[in-house]
Amino acid sequence: MENLNQMRRAPVWRIEWRIFSRGPALIAGCIAISLAISYAFWNGATWMRQQRQIQSDLASEEAAHWREWRSSPQGQDPYFLAAQQRVAMLPPAPLSFLCLGDSDLYHASGKVHGWGTPGNRFAQSELTNPSTLRAGRLDLAFVMVYLLPLVIAGLSYDLLSAEREGGTLAMILSQPVGILRVLLGKTLLRAVVILSLVVLCAAAAAWYLSGAALPSLAAWAGAVLLYAAFWLALALAVNTLGLGSAANAIALTGIWVLFAIILPTLIDSGVQAWYPLPPRSEAILAAEQAELDYGRDRQTALERVWQEHPDYRPLPGAHPPGRASLIAAFLREQPKLEALEARHRDMLLRRQSAIDKLQWLSPSVALQRALADLAGTGPARYRSFRAQVDVFIRRERLLYFPMVFRGEKLGPAVYDSPLVFRYVEEPPAQMARRVLISLAAIGTFFAACLGFAVYRIRGYRLAHA
Repeated sequence: MENLNQMRRAPVWRIEWRIFSRGPALIAGCIAISLAISYAFWNGATWMRQQRQIQSDLASEEAAHWREWRSSPQGQDPYFLAAQQRVAMLPPAPLSFLCLGDSDLYHASGKVHGWGTPGNRFAQSELTNPSTLRAGRLDLAFVMVYLLPLVIAGLSYDLLSAEREGGTLAMILSQPVGILRVLLGKTLLRAVVILSLVVLCAAAAAWYLSGAALPSLAAWAGAVLLYAAFWLALALAVNTLGLGSAANAIALTGIWVLFAIILPTLIDSGVQAWYPLPPRSEAILAAEQAELDYGRDRQTALERVWQEHPDYRPLPGAHPPGRASLIAAFLREQPKLEALEARHRDMLLRRQSAIDKLQWLSPSVALQRALADLAGTGPARYRSFRAQVDVFIRRERLLYFPMVFRGEKLGPAVYDSPLVFRYVEEPPAQMARRVLISLAAIGTFFAACLGFAVYRIRGYRLAHA
């Protein structure tokens, strides 16, 4: 009775805070999630430093190699320049330490050259233990997608059931306070705790970032908050079913297993089965076979190139080096290799399109994709990187190979300013469109759970009127 008298005089959230703050769930949950967040920050920052060190070492090695090449007798030979390996690097995005995404599966740097084929294009890239690639790394996105819902469930599974099991729900409903006010106070209090955790994470991340990355960080935090709101609404909806506290906890845990483990696994397995990728060994064997075929009918291949490109013929009195026929044989085999890689690339696009559609089945999948896109570690950015590498290789071939066919030497302009790979970021509108689709999927789940909870709460009020 004293609690009810206090409820008449004091705001519900203040009374709930007194009860909530004295329980072990808040302290244990905050400590556990804080430790996970701290480790995720350290792990992400360590990975980012490693990537920058790898790319710095590659750039230094390339610079030393170019100095040695310029001073060699072949320094003005376009054939040797086309065969020189360039470093193609995908620089880490500012937010990449928050979500490592697919960075363990895709090469962010490698050595490429004009003779690049699907089999050897990134053959000399950094290697990682396969067991590490399979397990992945714990990053902040993992904490937010998988661990934060468990904390929310642990703090919110007994919003109504605790009052019912304690015998105070009927007394509360008999008072002018109302069930809606009670639930609103309880839910908002937990929402403030989750909001504080996310805001503190964003503030800690902002300390490492420049001003240009802050809008992306704000969108990153907003996506996490929408996801947290969904789980709070889900906990509220489960509480209105009239189950006991233990049943609520089991229901929320089962839904978490469904959304975070079962559905992502089924989506991944289904997409892999429906859109199987050509085996990597096929590309490697095709590239090796093409290299073996270079020696066949080189002169015929050279004559064919001259027929298709008359401007490639040597000037009167000039004789193309014997390597010109080798390049012609290489170009003859290239369409086969490019068709093979195009088939692989088309299947990857189909996979991503299927996942884009199936992310509406699970808010966990939708958030993971949104966070990866915002952090610059999603598959779309890596596809763009590989596409730009392909364009760079074609530019090298168009620049150097004709000079080899004509028997020319490098001019001062080419010699002093060789082609250098520079990654160009995709337009922000493309990334924003993907993120908005993912957020729309999460928002749909949130609206459905909140609508169901409101409907059930009205039932509670009518039943006790």
